[in-house]
Amino acid sequence: MTELQIKKGPRKRFAKNRKKAWRKHTDIKDVEDFLEDQRMQLRTGGLVSEKKDENLFFVESKPAIEEPEHSKGRRKRVKVEKPLKCHRNLTPNPFIPPVHSPTYTKPKKKGKRVLAKEEAERKGLIGRVKKQKLEMAAVQRQTHKQLKQRQGESRKSGRQEYDLWSGKEVDNVKSPDDGGHYLTITKQKRVKCRRQHLSKTPVPAVEVLPSGASYNPSYEDHQDLLKDALVEAVACEKKEAKVNRWHSFSTVDAYDQQKNWLSEMSEGLFNEEEKQPIAIKESVKEDDTAGKTGTRKTRLQRQKEAKIKEMENKIQKGKDKNIKMHQVYRLKALKNEIKEEEDLMKKKREKKLAVKKQLSKKTKQIGPHKYEAVPISYKLSDELVGSLRELKPEGDMLKECYKDYERRNMVEPRVWKRGTKPNLKTVEKRSHREAIA
Repeated sequence: MTELQIKKGPRKRFAKNRKKAWRKHTDIKDVEDFLEDQRMQLRTGGLVSEKKDENLFFVESKPAIEEPEHSKGRRKRVKVEKPLKCHRNLTPNPFIPPVHSPTYTKPKKKGKRVLAKEEAERKGLIGRVKKQKLEMAAVQRQTHKQLKQRQGESRKSGRQEYDLWSGKEVDNVKSPDDGGHYLTITKQKRVKCRRQHLSKTPVPAVEVLPSGASYNPSYEDHQDLLKDALVEAVACEKKEAKVNRWHSFSTVDAYDQQKNWLSEMSEGLFNEEEKQPIAIKESVKEDDTAGKTGTRKTRLQRQKEAKIKEMENKIQKGKDKNIKMHQVYRLKALKNEIKEEEDLMKKKREKKLAVKKQLSKKTKQIGPHKYEAVPISYKLSDELVGSLRELKPEGDMLKECYKDYERRNMVEPRVWKRGTKPNLKTVEKRSHREAIA
């Protein structure tokens, strides 16, 4: 038998009136093969039908190597060493991309520099951008050189000195390394990312005492300090005396006390109408009679009053109209008045801002109690020693530190109240009583 003969059996018969039988007995192998081939193409670089001719074919630009004459007519087999099939199955397919990790990575946003570069490439401005970069680099080198020169000068001259009690503001004196160290190390300027309200310090952290509080002050400064301490002590005594006057009882003689007691005890016993003066009673009676004897107006009288009122309104309207007409000729005067009002409002605004600025540097009331400043610590003239080693300290450092927190609005002012101790109760035990008995 030259040809393979396949013995076919009887044809299968099935009901064709149901879709279930269609799915079971229909041959769809050619469709599955086509889909499998399509999936394979997608895994290995995309569908062949959608690819361009450039991706499918290529033109060989190099000339073909001519075979020598002695080798024409006979070909020599070149043995190519191929890897084993078991190893070839393990090598990855270059057309299949690697599997991504399941973890989601947020795509990075393009920075300002990248976006600017893309925009420049789109518009064809790469040359101009390079030129700008070179100019900026030259400016940075120049500034870096100037900063180095300044640092050298500041190192030679040393630290800047200033008088603490000269009256000048300390903020005006800049340190020799004002932002230069950051620029020299990082080659970049410091970014101003801090918010404006955080940099504001309304109440200074360190309160500079007057020059008279020094351990070796001049005579005039020390006398000024003593004068301020005296004023503070006198004000404190006046306040205490005022509180004592409120709580003190008035001293009354025995005769005045008896007289007051009689007047207080006899209050409401006698008729109050008899005590009223006669003139008040007569005036009350006249008012009552005047209200009762009032006559009613006639219709003619009411009409006459209405006409008079109408005429007055008409005259008033005419006057108002004339005033408005004459105001046209007062434009210059009105402009001057408006300017004066604006100047006045500007002065008031400036004054209000100055007061607000001054109040911002003071302690605010953030609790039920007001902040009370620490009394001025001072030394009398005979207590001054002139040496810091022999000087005795004044005040309490812990209290002053806590008061400093209150002054800077970090802690609300508080008042220490001592609690009353409960009275001790003595209890006699029954067993003790029985033992004594």
